Amino acid sequence: MKRWGFFRDGPCPPVFNMKRDTDLFEGVIAGRLNGHLRIYNWDQPAVSIGYHQKTFHPADELDIPIVKRPTGGGAVLHLNDLTFSISSAMEPPIFTSFVDTYNRIARVFARALCACGLMVQFAERSQKPSEVCFATTTPVELVFEQSKVMGCAQRIRSGFFLQQGVIPLRVDQTLSQRVFGHLLPEAPRGILSWHPEFRTELFSEHLQAAFESELNILLVDGQSEDAQCHHADEGKIDPG
Repeated sequence: MKRWGFFRDGPCPPVFNMKRDTDLFEGVIAGRLNGHLRIYNWDQPAVSIGYHQKTFHPADELDIPIVKRPTGGGAVLHLNDLTFSISSAMEPPIFTSFVDTYNRIARVFARALCACGLMVQFAERSQKPSEVCFATTTPVELVFEQSKVMGCAQRIRSGFFLQQGVIPLRVDQTLSQRVFGHLLPEAPRGILSWHPEFRTELFSEHLQAAFESELNILLVDGQSEDAQCHHADEGKIDPG
C-alpha cells in the first residue's frame, strides 16, 4: 500500500492556497512525496480562474481577490468550501490516463459523500463548455438532484498530475450573482443546504477509508505550514 501525505489546513489566504498546492505538486515531482491530498478552505471570498483563462472580471464592480490556479477549468467563487488538491505520478494500475484519473478520484469522493448521507451520482452527460466552472458538467463530475456538487480541474506535467477540486459547503447566492451575472443563471447550492448535518471532520475520515479501499493508498498526516497560513489548524477544517 502506498503512503501519501494528507494535509488538512483551515481557512487560508487565496494566494497562499494556490502556492501551497503548487509546492506540494513540485514535492511529488521531486520525489519528496509519493503523492498528496490536501483539504482546505478560504479566509475571505475569492475567485480562482483556470490556468488558461487570460482574464476574468466580475459582473459587478467588486473588490475581491482573483487568483490563477495551476490547473485548468473555469472560474470558481470560493467562500465556504471544501477545497482539495491531489497529486501523484500517472502510473498503472491506479492512474493510467487523464480521464481514468478523473473517474477514480470522483469515485473516491462519491463514496465518502455517500457515507456521510449525501447520495451523489455521476453527471449523465457533458454540457457545453463555459468559462464558469459550475455552469457546466461532465460525466466525470458529481451531481445531487441534477445540481453539480463538485468541480475539478487537472494539469499533467512530466508524467505527474495535479488535480484541484471544490465542493461548496455554503453559497452566497447574492455574491455569486454579482460575480458571474448572466454567465451563471442559477447559482450553485452548497451541500449544507441539502444536508445540514454534514460535517467535514467525518467526511475526512470517510475519505481516508475510501482512498484505502478504492485506491490502496494510506493517507498519513502531513504538517500544516501555520507560520504562513495563520488561520490553519492542523487536522481541522472549518465545519461551516
